[in-house]
Amino acid sequence: MGINNAYQLLRLILSDRLLCFFINKNAIIKNLLISLIISTGICISIFISPPTYSAQIIANANVTVLTQSQLRRIFSMRQRYWSDKQKIVVFVLPSAHPLHQRFSKKDLGIFPYKLDRIWAKLTYSGLGTAPIVVQSRQALINAVMSTAGAIGYAEDITEMKEIYVITIKD
Repeated sequence: MGINNAYQLLRLILSDRLLCFFINKNAIIKNLLISLIISTGICISIFISPPTYSAQIIANANVTVLTQSQLRRIFSMRQRYWSDKQKIVVFVLPSAHPLHQRFSKKDLGIFPYKLDRIWAKLTYSGLGTAPIVVQSRQALINAVMSTAGAIGYAEDITEMKEIYVITIKD
């Protein structure tokens, strides 16, 4: 039985919407219910929360560690050069892309619409340029690989010769 089907079956068994909502929001209750179901011999799966999101920051520069504030400065276009004086080229996905939204909220701590405002202000005031927007995850990886000094983000990247996966320090 799939997780979704088992979850629907559990909701049918409980049939009280408020109780189902409470169980979803409370991990202790959910784990207790799992133990109860297992101990009574009923074979049923319970809805399991999706894995936590973890973006990987990738760069085509000799950088392996950045702080959270450096990352925020780079993606808000306030830091324009790496420590070796090489120009930073920032690649991002479109603002509506789910990976971009998760990256900006979780890794940068900035809502995507606020990033858009920062980039628009820089562009229209003539004080800077917005990052380069690519349309897909693979296009972003390829752009970072082929551009010296580039930085971007992706999921599930393995080390490649042209790309460094950057560790973020707090």
